[in-house]
Amino acid sequence: MHHCCSYGIGIAAGIVSIMAVKGALRSIPVVGLLTSPFMALLPTILVGPALGIAGTYMVKKEGIQRLKERLFSMRDRKPKEQFKRG
Repeated sequence: MHHCCSYGIGIAAGIVSIMAVKGALRSIPVVGLLTSPFMALLPTILVGPALGIAGTYMVKKEGIQRLKERLFSMRDRKPKEQFKRG
């Protein structure tokens, strides 16, 4: 697949995912009321393509398995210095 096609699909997927998340949050009564002002600050038409391009770049650079590990793996994360007691 050419770069332009994969990035185009990534842009479309980013827009759809932002729309889905916003719709899901707005459908929850209390959460929708609290998050609406913050969601208004993130326009779908700007944030969606940026998210899609970033996701496509990461998949092309490191592969989908590495991206899953980065997003969902908790075993390799170490506590930050500022949160250590001492």
